[in-house]
Amino acid sequence: MNHTGLIFGRAVRNSHLTSVAIEYTLVLERATAPRLLLKHPMFYTSILWDSEDDPDGNVQHIAEHDLDIEDVEWVLGAPDTEGKSRSSGLPAVWGYTPEGIYIIVVYQEIDVDTIRVVTAYEVPEQRR
Repeated sequence: MNHTGLIFGRAVRNSHLTSVAIEYTLVLERATAPRLLLKHPMFYTSILWDSEDDPDGNVQHIAEHDLDIEDVEWVLGAPDTEGKSRSSGLPAVWGYTPEGIYIIVVYQEIDVDTIRVVTAYEVPEQRR
C-alpha cells in the first residue's frame, strides 16, 4: 500500500511521516456529516509509522485489528473524544473511521509536533 503525504509543502511518496493537518483538510473535503466540520484537529505535524514489512511494527499491529493507516489518521484528524487509555495510561482518541467503525487510537507523544501510533482497534461506542 503506497501513501503520499505532504510535508512542508512538498509531496513525499512512501514516507513514514504523515501530516495530520493535511489529513484534517481531507476530512473536511470528504465530510458526509456536519458534525465533522465542528471537530478540532490535533495539531501534530507528523505521525511516525513503522515499515509495512516490520512484523512487530505499528502498521502490522493495526492491520491485525482490520484497520489501516487511513482509518487511524482519519480518527486522529477529527476525533470524537480525547483522553487516556485505561490499560496503558497513554494518550488516546476515539472516533469513527470512514466506514463508520468506532475505534480507539492509542499513541505516544514523541515531541510537541510528533506522535507514534501504538495501537488502534474497534471498541463499543461511548455513551454520552
